[in-house]
Amino acid sequence: MALTEKPVFHPDFDDDGGDVTLVACDGMRFRVHSTQLKRASGWFRSLFAIPQPERRAASDRTLAMSEDSLIVEILLDISFALPPNVARLESLSDLERALLAAEKYEMPAALEILAQTVRFRAEGQDPWHLYAVAKHFGFGDLET
Repeated sequence: MALTEKPVFHPDFDDDGGDVTLVACDGMRFRVHSTQLKRASGWFRSLFAIPQPERRAASDRTLAMSEDSLIVEILLDISFALPPNVARLESLSDLERALLAAEKYEMPAALEILAQTVRFRAEGQDPWHLYAVAKHFGFGDLET
């Protein structure tokens, strides 16, 4: 008999009342309220506007994410008005991944907070990488 592994939920995002479960690409699960996702994200707002079959349990309403748990956690922290631990985004590459995810999911608050973090950490970064990030996201003040 094979043992079934119990899914691992992020301790800050394991709300029994949540109606959707996001699964990061590394397997970490985030059980959250779709109403909060809709407030923070145009992408989720559009997704949840699509007619759904009868209301299902959160365990049945699962969305696989292409982002890892660090990026999903940061975006959810910002979306749920929790203090985001952006210090865990240790490199410009990490910040870029978070910015790309915020752009993909149409999360303006996350984009603004992450943009400020890039500006704060600009000194000492690889100038070519910083220029590419600044150009992509329209951070004109960092393009020079």
